[in-house]
Parts: sequence; C-alpha cells; structure tokens
Amino acid sequence: MRYDQRQRTFCVGSLARPTAIFVRAMLSSFIAVAVLACDGRLHGQPTETRLRFSLGDVSFPEGLVNACPLERTPLSVKELASNREHSPLKARQVEDGWLVYDRYDRQVIELSSDLRLVARWGRIGEGPMEYRATRRGPSGFGRTEGGETFVVDDAPPSIMTLGLHRNEYQLRRGRGEAIFIDDAINVDNRILMATRKGILESTLGKRSFGSRWDLEDMDIVVSEHGQGPKFLLRHGLDGKLYAGASNQSHIWALDDGPSPRKVVQRCLPEGLMNVFTDAPRLQGGIVDRMRFSTTTMIDFLVLPTGHTLALGALEVNADKHQSIEMYDRNGTLLRAWTLPLSGVRGTFDPRNPRRILIWDGEDEHVKLIEIDGQSYPTS
Repeated sequence: MRYDQRQRTFCVGSLARPTAIFVRAMLSSFIAVAVLACDGRLHGQPTETRLRFSLGDVSFPEGLVNACPLERTPLSVKELASNREHSPLKARQVEDGWLVYDRYDRQVIELSSDLRLVARWGRIGEGPMEYRATRRGPSGFGRTEGGETFVVDDAPPSIMTLGLHRNEYQLRRGRGEAIFIDDAINVDNRILMATRKGILESTLGKRSFGSRWDLEDMDIVVSEHGQGPKFLLRHGLDGKLYAGASNQSHIWALDDGPSPRKVVQRCLPEGLMNVFTDAPRLQGGIVDRMRFSTTTMIDFLVLPTGHTLALGALEVNADKHQSIEMYDRNGTLLRAWTLPLSGVRGTFDPRNPRRILIWDGEDEHVKLIEIDGQSYPTS
C-alpha cells in the first residue's frame, strides 16, 4: 500500500508499506476491476481510508497506523553499504553475508557483508530444482550445516538444497490439506516451517514432516474469516529458538520448556490485535464484514542476555518514523528509541545488533545501516 502524506490515508499502490489488506476469497475475482478513491480530513479531524471497489467501499480509521505513545530516545543512522542493483522481499543472514530474494530478478541471491553480489541460487519455475514462489517470494531459505543453500516453497511443499549436493524433497501431505508457509529455518539439518496452523518439522533428506508446535499450544486462534498470524522464525543469540507474529507483535520461546512460552507482547493500539472493518456491500447483502491484517512488527533479535530488540512498523511521530524497543526476558519494556526512517522493511544482523539490513522506505534497493543512540546495546 502507498501512504498519502497530505491526507494521512492509505492508497492502493506499492505493497512496500506496513499495512496490507486481505479481501476474502469470494471478493478476489473482482479486484482486477477495482478502482481506488482516497478520502480524508486534515487539521486533526477524524480521517479514514476508503477503498472503492466496483461493488462498494471499504473504510477503516486512520489511527491504526500509529504506534503506542512511549517515551522514546532518538537514534542516529549511518549507511555502511548499499547495492542499487537489488531489491529484496526477504533476507536471511548467513556466515559471511546475506541470502536475499530479489523482487525483480525473482531469484535467491547471495550478497557479501558489504552487499556485493556473490552467487545466484536456483530460479523461479515449475520444473525440477525450480522453486515456486508467491508474490512474496519463496517461503523461506537459509544454510544447512553442510554449507548448502536450502529453499522452501509451499506449492506444493518442497525443500531444495542447492550447492555441491543438489536435491529436491517434495513433502508428502494429507489429501486436500493446504499448507501456507510463512517462514523456514534450519536447526541441525531439521527444517522448521512456520504455517498458519503451527510449526512443522522435516528432516533434510526425508519426504515426511510432522507437527512440532500447534497454534493451540501458543494460545493463538486463527479466525476462519480472516488472515492468520504471519510468523517469523529466529535463532536467539542465547541459543534458543523463537517465533514472532508480525501482525500481533508477540514473541514466543519455542524450546524453553515443555511448551512454547510467550516472552514479549509489544504494545499495540486498542483494537489492532483483531481488527474487523466494514466490507463492500454486495447487491443482495452477501457479505457484511471482513478482517484485515496489519504488519506491526518487522523483525526481532534476542540478545545473549535474553533481552529482545523489536523493530516496529507503525508510526511514532508526524514524520512517520519507526520504533525499536528492548524488553527483558520477562517481556518488560526497558527502553524505546525512534528510528529516523519511514516505511522500511529489514532484518537485524545477529552478528551486530547495531546493524540492520533494510529495504523499501525512500527507495527499494538494499542497504546496510548502523544505528547509534543512548543506551542502545552494542552486543
């Protein structure tokens, strides 16, 4: 979505903004003929977003883009490296660089620590050893213990290893069972996959997979009428494995006991945890409500101390800057900072918490930045 700065409303356009609206499947066939109108009021008056479809209008309040009011300390930003040839949709840090899915090349590429192109891994396609990607790219990718690059897709679910040993393992699944994978991570040559139903596990070289953690274990209920949580899987620098829900801004320690344990719940504006809004009114009144899902947390990093850094997506001031917060191991807010950037996506560099790989924002190309500020952790 594109944000209209003059009216503080959202307009359909680039998908590089932190808010995404998901229209129910029964409306999807009409999206191609949709047109948009933005409507708002200035000078502190209530403002709303209006999406105009051929069959009606959808609107929701402006305040849902604003972060909770916290006492925040300003951060400074320095650009360390950039690559104007590549524009990520997602990225994963590896030993001496980054794996990135490029939105225009539509390919997983490898960049060095100073963002020079090192290698290209596989390609989009329908044939053997080709991965099938959605508009957001493959479901996940990373490195195995043997140094192979792996790519996970979900159409149908398969895991490919690329490098010295090239293999593809198409995972068996129950008949008629749909699997939508948000993220994937390697843990001792076991690929963990975050889905809308829970965390699945598959051992490299085997076609079977099983459930490791159910959403019910994490007290998360996915409505049949809307979009479920979008999960991020991360290795903590404390040696534990974590999952975060990017729309509900909570973080779970997965292997810190007999069942997952919620360690962080970021503050969100009232109503944003489960938002419903008026839907297009079809002639005859078939639908009366729908849900949309908003990205409120872009990434997180658990430090060796067990403290958690979280990169927020919502706006903290009139300049639409973003936020970074730090929480202790019990989820208590310790510090909050203002990041002087707007609309960026990115991921923390686990090797150095002061560094973040970012994209989108003012432009789409990839950059490595270093941040500094009062009491910001250096390791």
